[in-house]
Amino acid sequence: MRGIVMNRCSRRAALALLLSLIACAPLAVAQEAPANPIDAYFNVQARGKARLRASLIDDRRFLRKLALDIAGVHPTYEQAQAFVADASDRKRAAAVDSLLNSQEYVYRWANFFDEMFWNQIILPNAPVRNALHGSLVEMLSANTPWDQMATRILTDAGLLVREGSASAYWLVETIDDDYWLDQVDDQAAFITETMLGVQTRCISCHDGKGHLENINVDLTQRTRREFWELAAFLSSKTLFFPNPRPNLDPVEAIYEIELVDVDDPKFSPGRGAVLVPPADFQFGRYMAESEAGQGMRPPRNGGLIEPRYPFTGETPKPGETRRQALARIIVADRQFARNMVNRVWKQFFGKGFVDPVNEWDLARLNFRTAGVHGADVQPENPLLMETLTDSFIESGFDFKSLIRLICNSEWYQTEGALLASSQTRRLEAEAILDGVAKLTGVQLPYVATGMLDQRHTNLWAMPGTIEPSPGAIYGYDGELLADPREMGYPSTEVFFAIQALTLDILRTMGRGDRVNRQKRGDEFDMQTSLALMNNPLLQYQLLGDGNGVGPVATQLGQAMSLGRSAADTVTELYLRALFREPSADELALGVAYLAESSDERAVADLMWSLVSHADFLHK
Repeated sequence: MRGIVMNRCSRRAALALLLSLIACAPLAVAQEAPANPIDAYFNVQARGKARLRASLIDDRRFLRKLALDIAGVHPTYEQAQAFVADASDRKRAAAVDSLLNSQEYVYRWANFFDEMFWNQIILPNAPVRNALHGSLVEMLSANTPWDQMATRILTDAGLLVREGSASAYWLVETIDDDYWLDQVDDQAAFITETMLGVQTRCISCHDGKGHLENINVDLTQRTRREFWELAAFLSSKTLFFPNPRPNLDPVEAIYEIELVDVDDPKFSPGRGAVLVPPADFQFGRYMAESEAGQGMRPPRNGGLIEPRYPFTGETPKPGETRRQALARIIVADRQFARNMVNRVWKQFFGKGFVDPVNEWDLARLNFRTAGVHGADVQPENPLLMETLTDSFIESGFDFKSLIRLICNSEWYQTEGALLASSQTRRLEAEAILDGVAKLTGVQLPYVATGMLDQRHTNLWAMPGTIEPSPGAIYGYDGELLADPREMGYPSTEVFFAIQALTLDILRTMGRGDRVNRQKRGDEFDMQTSLALMNNPLLQYQLLGDGNGVGPVATQLGQAMSLGRSAADTVTELYLRALFREPSADELALGVAYLAESSDERAVADLMWSLVSHADFLHK
């Protein structure tokens, strides 16, 4: 792959520039859609204006948008052709159901939760990260309700490294904390941020009053002691080593460490070791006493703290472990459902009812609560938000049901929704590379650290943001774990090139970095555009090893050699790449280009130009 270059570079660059200046074709009008509470809300907001159905996007754009939103991937050209030809009144609803039942949906939304939980490599060879990722894949495949998913994660116990482990959720916020009380406080703040969308980290150091008046009205009424009461739910959780012995390899020991609740009647320490400082641990209790220099937070002077949920005042019931009580209370809190509705809404429309999604102010949820404090309402469209929250709860926290409700709405399918919220959203890095693979017909295989038995062409299946890693075939001590040639790669060099170049372009295109807490970005600038246009992977997918072109370009070029018109070829390229036909100017430009050199390489040049087109890179 090294040293591959494109011919006609200056011509193609000029072509890409011209294409970017030509307007898109007009949109078609679609058919009636079934009643939906989302539509009822937005039709009321229209107040006499044309109803939503008058501006529904056409079938091709709908299918592309739907597949990207639900599954993170482009539909194939053949799927789009069949969808357009389908005369069924329910074909859009059927497409929603088909995508929700796909493996691509599972991978895309497992990644959504991986990002939400900052799932990352914590231990060598990534066993804990991969276990949480595998748990998410398993639960999404089974359509496990969100409240059950959250309960399983919040009460997870057992070996850190085991099938179904969610221990990474408990380690990600604490691995760098040496002081036990800081660990517990960070975990409590992480739980409210992920499960409720509420930032509580500030009140882990001081009362809200006098500090947060311009930031969060609700938190101004909260005290540091209330935060300690929340953290006390986690004080009985610890890491436990049941069989300590001398001269044990530290990496081998990792596979014996357990996450336990010392208040669980089934827990028996025996001769095992609790892996926290005994003076701080108080064996399962939260003693809010610390001095300056102990941890990163100001000194604590609250004495023994009993668990109490700050938002409702609830406490554990008899027979419950503290973490079981916390999970029960959180999933019953309406904010738990609101938080997920808000996060999913942002995935589909580019902006949540509350945005950023982890900065809710619970004193400004509606006009009544906000009015008490003389503040503005925080959520955009609070009535719709609460209606969707009701629906989500009534569905039994059915994740697919929430997505289905959104995608079957006329509002989701309208041009207005695009203009209102997501007009300029660039595709995620994984989706862009999927589009390139579908367009060229060259699907590249990837593997992740600790998962060498699994090869994927879907980048959403990667469990972390350091994947696909060129170092995945090596162990923590440098030992070779697998030979790429035995894994199906033609050579070790090709394996390294595919893994390293893909990782590099994913980072450049804004995938984010969970290890360094860098969020995903969708900004588009000249640097990212040039990085994609000149990326060796794209060159390889278009031209192979330099002696030919990719399969789709070959197919279209051969069809022209057998008499197919240049106009038909250009039209098919636009349908494959942009899911629309070319405008008159675009068609004329493409035909003129092919007239100069109507061969397979010219088709590959046109593909390269279309990959650079704004319509390819944006939703």
